[in-house]
Amino acid sequence: MSEKQHPKLEIILSANEIEEGQLKGRLVVVIDILRASSTMITALSNGATKIYPVEETDQAFRLVQNMDRKQVLTLGERNGVMIEGFDYGNSPLSCTPEVVGGKQLIMTTTNGTRALEYSKGAEEILVGGFLNYSAILERVEGALYQSIPVTLFCAGWRGCPALEDTLFAGMILNALLERGNPSLQPLSDAGHMAICLAQRLGEEAPVGIVKQSDHARRLAGLVGEDEVEVCCSMDACPVLPVMLDGTIELSKR
Repeated sequence: MSEKQHPKLEIILSANEIEEGQLKGRLVVVIDILRASSTMITALSNGATKIYPVEETDQAFRLVQNMDRKQVLTLGERNGVMIEGFDYGNSPLSCTPEVVGGKQLIMTTTNGTRALEYSKGAEEILVGGFLNYSAILERVEGALYQSIPVTLFCAGWRGCPALEDTLFAGMILNALLERGNPSLQPLSDAGHMAICLAQRLGEEAPVGIVKQSDHARRLAGLVGEDEVEVCCSMDACPVLPVMLDGTIELSKR
């Protein structure tokens, strides 16, 4: 039986959709708007030197034992709630220059760090969100013109699609469509759904749609709406986080 062929540009709506070897040789953009992507982008933009994403809490505790505690912070949550014994939760609002500047971060989250773990083996792994939308769009378009296949990997929520992640992926797809990029064809059902969601947005800011999502309503009950609004700030942090050898740093491109 021949190996399954994946399109030049594909979208994955949740981590449960990943197949073994699917991301090999591809540029992968991991998207977890609420909130891992947004926290990582903000932290690196505000001076954090690198981020160690781990899937499990005990991995974070083991890792920090072998590091200079004055130079490292632990950030993490489960189901939106800060993990006991960690320095901070998973919030971009916590990642001010005063807090994260010059520090290394160890992070574990319900969805985003799991997606990053599943992405290992890809040719290149980026962290994307509304905060660095334009930087991600330009890198994706450049990769496609270099014939590098691209996967927009939505972390979702506990194995199910998340509206906010799908919206971001749809905005990338729709922008490429408007620019006449031929790599979109043929589009999968997931791609069509994401584009339809983005086109519904029109010229409006994404926060209006995102606030209607299950995840945003959950977060608003836990930490308030300010968190959601910050995560939806378009191009507030025009940086390109890339994961190499298990750590995330700013791209040198």
